[in-house]
Amino acid sequence: MKFIKYLLFLVLIGFIGVSVYIAVQPNSFKITKKYTINAPASVVFNYVNNLKNWKHFDSWSAFENVNTLNSINGEGQLNTIQSNPENSILQELTFDDLPNSNITWSFSTTKNKTTEISWTLSTESIPFKNKAYNLIYGGKEHIIAKHYAETLKKLDSAVIASMKVYKIKVNGSTNYGGGYYLYTTNSCKIDELDEKLKSSMRKVTAFAEKNNIVIAGLPFIYYLKRDSINNATTFECCIPTTEQIISTESDILTGQIIPFEAIKTTLQGDYSNINEAWNTTLNYISKQNLVFPEHGTVIQTFLNDSNAVPNPANWLTEIYFQVQPKDTEVVIEN
Repeated sequence: MKFIKYLLFLVLIGFIGVSVYIAVQPNSFKITKKYTINAPASVVFNYVNNLKNWKHFDSWSAFENVNTLNSINGEGQLNTIQSNPENSILQELTFDDLPNSNITWSFSTTKNKTTEISWTLSTESIPFKNKAYNLIYGGKEHIIAKHYAETLKKLDSAVIASMKVYKIKVNGSTNYGGGYYLYTTNSCKIDELDEKLKSSMRKVTAFAEKNNIVIAGLPFIYYLKRDSINNATTFECCIPTTEQIISTESDILTGQIIPFEAIKTTLQGDYSNINEAWNTTLNYISKQNLVFPEHGTVIQTFLNDSNAVPNPANWLTEIYFQVQPKDTEVVIEN
């Protein structure tokens, strides 16, 4: 009997000792993971800030509603408390009967124009039973760290995929109004067109501003040649004007487009999809019993500025192809 009493006494002492040890364990928990995504900070911020997107990258929970998440461990709520555009997001996570946790996202632009993400989960007042679980099974840090790493990797893929989304729509027949414009002539590889265009557009715009010339509309490209097989193009980088301008610089000239009948196509997305937009339009022209003349006019107008709109999926471009009915002649004016 005494042995059993001593044994029970020792068990009780051990239980009290373990309970005290568990009770004095830290009441708070914090883990941070960092990751770099090759995308502008505003694009990454907007994607994370939209809870509808979380189902595409969160590796731990399945989002049935906008902010309701489910996992094998139970059900919870994720709410955004505060967001500072392109900078940070503060969220609150409520999971079953556990204390609320804070999730903090921060976004910073690196020297390479990529985005560094810092993602932190923190909680206070950890319940006794959770402290006991952590003591017995070694804590949840390694489990959370693993899921954080998987989630950030999926976020990287999801953001990049969202930037590649595009739409091509053939709007149909229209009349292109024409008019005067200032331009510089350039030749380059098609895949270098964007960079070449930016430098040329800055030059023409600077000339117009310096000489107080009224810009009468959106900038555009006047294609003189586009050879997708050999990846080569010759084009005029243009800004429309209200009247004919006599230029004092040899490489900035004045041109005039005569109004013409056209098929208009709209591309929403990265400029790398221009070739597909061209092919889609040319197929449409053929099916409509129309002809794109051998030396016909092609105008590409930029509805927004790629420098001001960081996500390529939101870039808007209109393309106008000169057309004529089959078996008729077209007059090309220089």
